[in-house]
Amino acid sequence: MSSDPAPNPHATAEQVEAARRDPKLANVLYHDWEAGSYDEKWSISYDERCIDYATGRFQLVAGPRGGLRPGPGTGLRNRVSSCST
Repeated sequence: MSSDPAPNPHATAEQVEAARRDPKLANVLYHDWEAGSYDEKWSISYDERCIDYATGRFQLVAGPRGGLRPGPGTGLRNRVSSCST
């Protein structure tokens, strides 16, 4: 059973006050708050234009046969594999 706080993008005043004494809670509250605008802040998009751009950048480095395999979580593995055959 985990004692980690549940995600909450809208911290209460009591949670903010508790976070002043608890660095882990402060980190969780900040992360949850920041996560709501992360994609927009860093111009992250999953439309076809961005997928094509990322695929092209990867193929520039890896070559057209995709000799490198991106690790989990990159979102490129299946897309690049299907483009390089």
